[in-house]
Amino acid sequence: MSKQLLVEKTDGHLHNIHADQIVDVVPSMEPDRQPCAIIMRYGDPVLLSEETNVIQIIEWWIENLEMSRKRMGAGDTGTFR
Repeated sequence: MSKQLLVEKTDGHLHNIHADQIVDVVPSMEPDRQPCAIIMRYGDPVLLSEETNVIQIIEWWIENLEMSRKRMGAGDTGTFR
């Protein structure tokens, strides 16, 4: 799985997103009035074009988070007693 994703912004330009720099992915409640956004750790939010499938971006981000946690040993910690 790639840690980077190329997305199309509202202005038509492409932007390279790194999974570890994402803080949140915000779907739009009113797609015809406001674009979906990717909230970045640093800098301004990346506003996505209407054609962008935000569900696939969220799934990609979650998979990257899970893989990162496993690499860091933050997976299953067992049961508490």
